[in-house]
Amino acid sequence: MQKYRYITLLALIACAVYFTGCERIPTMMDPLLPDAEEVEPPEPTEMPEEMMEMPALKVEVRKLYWGDIGTDTISRADPDGSNIETLISGVQPWSLALDIEGGKIYWVSLFDNYIGRANLDGSGVETLITSGGEGLGLDLEAGKLYWAGGGGIHRMNLDGTGVETLIPGLLKPDSMALDLVNRKVYWTDSSDGTISRAELDGSNVELLVTELSHPQGLNLDVESGKMYWSNWSPIDKIQRANLDGSNIEDLAPGQGGLEGIALDFNTGKMYWTDNTVIRRSNFDGSNVEDIVTTGLSWSISIVLDIQTVNE
Repeated sequence: MQKYRYITLLALIACAVYFTGCERIPTMMDPLLPDAEEVEPPEPTEMPEEMMEMPALKVEVRKLYWGDIGTDTISRADPDGSNIETLISGVQPWSLALDIEGGKIYWVSLFDNYIGRANLDGSGVETLITSGGEGLGLDLEAGKLYWAGGGGIHRMNLDGTGVETLIPGLLKPDSMALDLVNRKVYWTDSSDGTISRAELDGSNVELLVTELSHPQGLNLDVESGKMYWSNWSPIDKIQRANLDGSNIEDLAPGQGGLEGIALDFNTGKMYWTDNTVIRRSNFDGSNVEDIVTTGLSWSISIVLDIQTVNE
C-alpha cells in the first residue's frame, strides 16, 4: 500500500508542475497532451552541387628543365624528353632552382661569376648578384636564396639584397640541397670528397659522408629520410644514404659525367644528367631509361616542374 501512495504522490506533483507557470523540462509525454506544439523535423542537409562536382587532384611533372655548360643554354622538355625548347642562351647554369608560383627560374654560374633569374619561358633575364658558385636552393616561404660557392655557404633575398655568408672557410662546396622540414642545409665538397650539413643559419656543422669522388647533384627525399648524390670517376655512380650519412647504397652507374639529380616523389622516378644524355630510373636505380639523347654537350643541372593539377 505504501508503494502505491508514493506513486500517486509523484503523479500529483508532476501534474502541479505542468499546469503552473513554472518552468519545466519537456518530457516524452508532451506530444500526448492536447496543447502541445508539434515540432517539425529539421530539413535534411544537402551537399552543395559545386562540392559534389569537385575534380580529383593529382601531382605530376609538367616539365623537365636542365642546364648545359657545353652549349651555354637552359632548356626544357616534357617528362619523357619530347618537345624540347631552348629557353635561355649565353649562360652557364651549374645549378637551377624553380619558383613555380612566382613564375621564375634561378641559376648560378661558376665561370661567369653571377646568379641570375628569368621567367619560366626564358624571358625577362636579370642578374641578381655578381657572385658565382655551383649549388643553389630556394626557401620560398622565407623569401631566401641559398648558394654554395666562393669557399662558403651564403644566402640572400630573392631579389639579390641582404647577402649573408653563413658558413665560411670551406674548400670547394659544390651542390647543395635544403631540408625545409628540419631546417637544414646540405652540401657536397668536391675537393675533399665529403657531404656535410648544418642548420639553415649556418650553425651546428656536421660531417656526414667521406671518401667520395667529386660528389655532385645532391638531392633529398626528406619524407623517406634519404639523400642522393652522384660521383665522378673513379666511383662514377649514383649513391644514396640515410640523412645522417649511414647506410650508403650504390644505385646506378654513370658514363663518366654524372652531375645533377632530380626526384619525382609522385612516380618514384629519379632523373639525372650524364654529359650527353639525360636519364631516369626508379629510386632504387632499376629500370634505367634514356630521356634526352640529342643536342647535349655537357648537361650538368636538372630540376622538375612538379605541380598539383586536375585530373
